[in-house]
Amino acid sequence: MTDTNVHKISKEFAHYLNEKYNIDCENDPNISIQSYNENTCLARLSKKNPDYISNYGYFTTYQCNCSKFNDNDFCELHLSKFLENKLTLGKINEEPPVEPFIYDILGNKNRIYWYHDSPREKLKTYVEDQNEIQRQENYKKKSRGRPPIPQIRYELIDFKKMCEENTLDKLNILSLKTYLKNNNLNIYGNKILLINRIKSYLIPI
Repeated sequence: MTDTNVHKISKEFAHYLNEKYNIDCENDPNISIQSYNENTCLARLSKKNPDYISNYGYFTTYQCNCSKFNDNDFCELHLSKFLENKLTLGKINEEPPVEPFIYDILGNKNRIYWYHDSPREKLKTYVEDQNEIQRQENYKKKSRGRPPIPQIRYELIDFKKMCEENTLDKLNILSLKTYLKNNNLNIYGNKILLINRIKSYLIPI
């Protein structure tokens, strides 16, 4: 007999909870991790990770938890959408669409992107990159044609020496991210996080 107190969640959502909040669902006896719950509506929902900018970071396995309607695969709401051919994200027990979209309140189609297709669209990173671009543009406008301040070529940067001298903050974000990427390290986060990540890599405790 199935324990009715056991909560069923998707593997992707369990991974998100572990990554974001350090919650280990795999060893929780009250949680069952599976691809979908066959006892509830099989409609795939348009739920997204809030760390991503608009239209990015959507989960592929976030399922409606309403009861099925009249022995159908869907609840009453999603059955209506299915019959109107507006269940654009499909059923949870089927492969998700490759180019998903949802309808807004005006009936317009809005393209969205799955969580696994959104590695570079995290909100904080996106904002920082845009701010960096804006700072560069503002500098160009203020310089009024004067030559820019010379930048150190990446290949000439001695990261270990700068790390020991505690001067990594003099480098721009692009140089820091390039170093992290070249060493297969996480490139996401603000400038302080990037610097600390490089320090931990070069001078491990």
